[in-house]
Amino acid sequence: MDTEKLQWQEQQFHQIVEMAPNAIALINEQGIIEVANKQMEIIFGYSRQELIGQPLAILLPASIKVRHQQHQQTFFSNPHARSLRDRGDLYGRRKNGTEVALEIGLNPIHTDKGKKVIATVIDVSERTRYLHELHELTELRQAILDSSNFSIICANSEGLIQIFNKSAERMLGYTEDEIVHKQTPAIFHDVNEVIIRAVELSEELGMEIEPGFDAFVAKSRIKREPDEHEWTYIHKNGTRIPVLLSVTALINKDNDISGYLGMAVDLREQKKQERQLHDNQEFFRALYENSLDAHMQTDITKGFIGANAAALKLFGCTDIEEFLALSPTELSPEYQSDGQLSSEKALAMMITAMQTGSHKFEWLHQRVDGTQFDAEVVLVRMTIGGKDLLQGTVRDISERKRAEQIKNAFISTVSHELRTPLTSISGVLGLVEQGVLGAIPDAALSMIKMAHRNSLRLSDLINDLLDIEKLAAGQMIFEMQEQRLMPLIQQAVNSLTTYFLQFKVNCTINALIDPTIYVDERRIIQVLTNFLSNAAKFSYEGGQIEVVVKLLDGNINPLVRVAVIDHGIGMQDNFKVKIFQKFSQEDTSDTRKKGGTGLGLAICKELIERMHGQIGFESNHNQGSCFYFDLPLKLSL
Repeated sequence: MDTEKLQWQEQQFHQIVEMAPNAIALINEQGIIEVANKQMEIIFGYSRQELIGQPLAILLPASIKVRHQQHQQTFFSNPHARSLRDRGDLYGRRKNGTEVALEIGLNPIHTDKGKKVIATVIDVSERTRYLHELHELTELRQAILDSSNFSIICANSEGLIQIFNKSAERMLGYTEDEIVHKQTPAIFHDVNEVIIRAVELSEELGMEIEPGFDAFVAKSRIKREPDEHEWTYIHKNGTRIPVLLSVTALINKDNDISGYLGMAVDLREQKKQERQLHDNQEFFRALYENSLDAHMQTDITKGFIGANAAALKLFGCTDIEEFLALSPTELSPEYQSDGQLSSEKALAMMITAMQTGSHKFEWLHQRVDGTQFDAEVVLVRMTIGGKDLLQGTVRDISERKRAEQIKNAFISTVSHELRTPLTSISGVLGLVEQGVLGAIPDAALSMIKMAHRNSLRLSDLINDLLDIEKLAAGQMIFEMQEQRLMPLIQQAVNSLTTYFLQFKVNCTINALIDPTIYVDERRIIQVLTNFLSNAAKFSYEGGQIEVVVKLLDGNINPLVRVAVIDHGIGMQDNFKVKIFQKFSQEDTSDTRKKGGTGLGLAICKELIERMHGQIGFESNHNQGSCFYFDLPLKLSL
């Protein structure tokens, strides 16, 4: 019976082992596997026959086999139940060489055949993988929290802070250790703001909201939606920081609130920009309202939509409502000065401005009292709120028109009533100076020469004035033709031979080319003569003037440069910016002695630019000057 009982117990043991959900192995003191169940086959990939009788070491990675021998001897010298979980991650080695994460429990038993141990082995690969993924997810969450530009603060339902990210630390000056599990958001809030917010929420939600933590979370708690509101955070050092705080209730799977998430954006830079924008708006509003020019805004389909004080005054309106009630056609006579209908011409002007972006023109306007005035109008297209509008600037030019009439009358007088007799006087003085009327005493001859020189100078001034006026009015006629350059230069040089002798200078031409240019012959000679006469006047006695001709590479067509170079007195740096301005003369005794009207170079600049060229100069004081112009060799018409 004892034998049968033992056999029965052994069968029961094997059945229990076989039916166990975990892998079980019986290992003797020598480390040999004596029993292995089905789960051992599943975990390690060996059959039971391959496992039994083999050392346990075949199921261990090479990296821990040596340590296993030591642990085995230690265990059997003092056998007691233990878990190997406290020794860190454990891995077994499958038949195919791959490793598997394990959790092992050891239970010693004493048999008549000696000490043995029952090893319970659990495959924890899935658990390890899950824990690893959870660890990575936790690290990722923390990295996201720490790298966020938002201050992120998470509190539980009672208000105790659970999360305080790096941005919150930077913004508020507290460390995570000072805040988490120790403080509520009240530590960095203004008490007065909290009280005011509680009153606002009480009115909005129709219930009493206490001025505490509930003032931050009540709206998100009740409505279950994010609550955005501007608050003032208070830094650890007392600095006040405007923020936009969004508070969201955290809902768990049971639809209960487990806490609150607060995300705050620092508004300091935005507030600074808003202040700057407001200041700029106020500045430009002041400029707009105090401008002496009339400004008005027009919707091309609706009419006037705005105007400044100067516009109201210009058109005789008492207030903005009166002005806005007018249509643009009511501020113009029926016909313009050219006989065109104002309504038709105004529409054409506005369409041009809308198409090109801006348009400047003269206009005959009419005030509400019926009086008319000449105006200069600038229309500029602008886009506001996605809609194209026109900004109109109107300037009363009645006085300018009257001044132009007076000037034109004066020029007419100069042209017809002064230049003709002056020419006669100059001619007679020249004849007298040459002795045509007989010998003249030396004292009288000196006076005659002075009078002749001054009459010629006055004649030059009148001619320059007339040229400037014609250029400004666009009335100068240019007879553009293809011309060989060198004959023009030679003609200008030859015409000044006596002039060069007078100032005791020499002039040479340095040119290896004779290109064809498209110019007005008379005007190009006028420019060359001005350059050459200036070079003679401002050269030292015995000086050398050089005319240089060379080719340049232009952006589209090749250019020819004609330069007149002298080695005379040059000019001061502070005068260079004014050299091409009208009536511009360097205020030195040397230049005043040379004479001139101060109009020559201004005329030259206009002439060259009208002939599609560019003018320029280089000059150093006491080293001389180089005046040049560039013209295209070919011009596409």
